[in-house]
Amino acid sequence: MSPAGSNIIEPKLAPTPDDILEDPTRSHWIKAAVQELMNRDPLDAFNDAVELRNVMERRFGEAVESHDT
Repeated sequence: MSPAGSNIIEPKLAPTPDDILEDPTRSHWIKAAVQELMNRDPLDAFNDAVELRNVMERRFGEAVESHDT
């Protein structure tokens, strides 16, 4: 179960790796990332994905802030 207030999708509702890999609308980058992550320890892969999300959320927030000024 996801922590209260988090934006993490419940595992049963998240797309499967095959869903992503077979979807022609998904970017090549995300497909390559999914393939690479599937070959790693699940906990390590999850932690790295969360860290990447945090970095990108910050980058996005900074871009929005600089656009508003």
